[in-house]
Amino acid sequence: MKNLITFLGVLCFQGCVAQQPKSYVKDNGVYLSANDFENNKLLLPFNKGEKPAIRIIEPFWHAHQIWVKTEDSTYRFYYDAIWGYRAQRVNWRVFNGEAYIVKYAGKICLYEMPVYSSIGSYYQDYFSATINSPIREVTRSDLLEVYHSNKIFTDNIKERGGYRTAFIWDKWHRRYVCEEWL
Repeated sequence: MKNLITFLGVLCFQGCVAQQPKSYVKDNGVYLSANDFENNKLLLPFNKGEKPAIRIIEPFWHAHQIWVKTEDSTYRFYYDAIWGYRAQRVNWRVFNGEAYIVKYAGKICLYEMPVYSSIGSYYQDYFSATINSPIREVTRSDLLEVYHSNKIFTDNIKERGGYRTAFIWDKWHRRYVCEEWL
């Protein structure tokens, strides 16, 4: 009986490990380039709770930096030297000294930034044409300016009366509607 329970425990453990995807990404780390982001290649990757304890610090007294603190060292990365970072399973892209949450990366890249005010907080939407191109606010005029050479895209933005309808999530195809136009 003891052998049967041990066998079932080992079998269950192997089944759990076998189900872990090959592209498993640690919860935290630093992306040095867009290529690293696309390939899920983190510098100093770690999961919360691992030993030895490692953590990401966003020091408010040192703007435009991200720190990775280990037991014996502190690695400091200036925003202009990295593409982005991953903190608590959320990917962040750094552009012009600001950090943006990567909401979606496909034919169009969508970002959001938390905004805090005296009346509450909300998320402001941003986009870029590629993973490396400049980040711009999601407005009708910016979309038309960036995609001016794509007649299908610009016609759809103009016909639908705004950009909000372009960013409806298509559950069936697992992408945003506007990707059909690109």
